Formats: sequence, structure tokens, C-alpha cells
Amino acid sequence: MSAPSSSSPSNAEPTIGDLLNQRGVPWAFYAEGYTDMAAAEARGSCAQPPPECPAGVASYPCVFDPGDVPFQYYTSLRNDPETMRDLGQFTKDLAAGTLPAVSFLKVVGYRTEHPGGGTKLSVGIAAATEIVAAVNASPYASKTLFILTYDEGGGYFDHIAPPGNGPVDGKPYGTRLPVLAIGPFARKNFVSHVTLEHASIVKFIEWNWLDEETGQLGQRDTAVANIGSLLDPAVTGTPVPED
Repeated sequence: MSAPSSSSPSNAEPTIGDLLNQRGVPWAFYAEGYTDMAAAEARGSCAQPPPECPAGVASYPCVFDPGDVPFQYYTSLRNDPETMRDLGQFTKDLAAGTLPAVSFLKVVGYRTEHPGGGTKLSVGIAAATEIVAAVNASPYASKTLFILTYDEGGGYFDHIAPPGNGPVDGKPYGTRLPVLAIGPFARKNFVSHVTLEHASIVKFIEWNWLDEETGQLGQRDTAVANIGSLLDPAVTGTPVPED
């Protein structure tokens, strides 16, 4: 069983979530399967896999895995009902007009396009398409920037060599990861050639809501590029930095 309350180690350092809380910026992490796992934990049992999960196991990739949710590693935010929500609540918040300013979304393992477990890429593609369609059909469509990205390259061949070592830790980058900027603020029919990484999203959150770089992720936010190369300054109004 993967329990949301006991499976994660405890860390006390402030996260980007804590910093948003300090500034009064509403945010939430929506994780598919979270409610079922929390209910099972309360019963002292395991969450049951949905019948459509090919692996058919009461663990990853069929049910919620706290190891996939970064905020579950930090004592200040773990299972905080204000910010930790089930993915099912996302569409409800869209409809109710209560979507936070910053939202992180994570579908359950077998719907992530991750290889293994008998899952199909088409299932993950459908999940992402479903979420984007929900945003586009909501009152938030005209004012939402949707960033779709992945945690790893998936083992697929890339004809472009990695760009060298990272700017902070000196560790080499791996193969490129897909990232899509979706919505009215994104550049249309455009491919950015700026070297970005996951910390670039953190840097954008800091720039847009915190008005400062905070040294998050071992100072990576101070060294990586912002996501401005993905955005259309004619629509954003204020140009987002590209570096």
C-alpha cells in the first residue's frame, strides 16, 4: 500500500507552496486517486485499482502514489486540505470559478504515458487532452496558461545531443523532455530554442507572483532561464523574461 500519510520522508525546508502561502497566493496540487487512497488509509486498507488499469495492482501505476507528489515530502504541506486535492476536484473548481491562481495537476500512473505496467501512450494522451479540453470549456479559458511537461524522456531516441551540464550542480542534462505551452498567452506555431528545465517553471511562478527569485531548488531558480520564450508578449502585455 502507498499511504499518503506515512510513505514519505519528512523535510522542513520551505517550498514554493509555502512561499505562495506567505504571499496569500492561492494554489493547489490536484492528484488523481488521492481521495480513494486517503479513504483507504483511514480504513487501514489499500486502495483498490480501477478495472481499467492493465496492471491490476493496489499500488503504482494503478493508484495514487505519494512519491509522485513533491509536497507530500514536506511536513508543512503534507495532506493539507487547503492545497492537496483529488484531480476530480479540479473540474469542480473550474465550474465553480474557484480555481486557484497556481495549480499543479498529476494524473494517476497508468495515465501518464509512462512505459510499463501494460499501459498505452494513447491513454496518457487522452488524459492530457481531457484536462486541456476542460480548461478550454471553462470561464478560465481566456486567462489560463497551461504548461504540459514530463518528468523524464521515457527512453525514446533523441537526435539532438543534451546541452551539457546544468548551471548549478554541474550535472549533465539528459535527453530533451516535451513541454507544451497551451492557451492564449502561448506563442502560436513556435518552437523555443532556449534551454529550459523544470526549475524554469518555478522561476516563472516566482517572477509572476512573488516578485523575486527565492533560491528555490538549490539556487536553480537564479540560474535557469524563465519561460518567456514560450509566450507571446503581445498577449501577455508585460513581456516575460526569456532568461
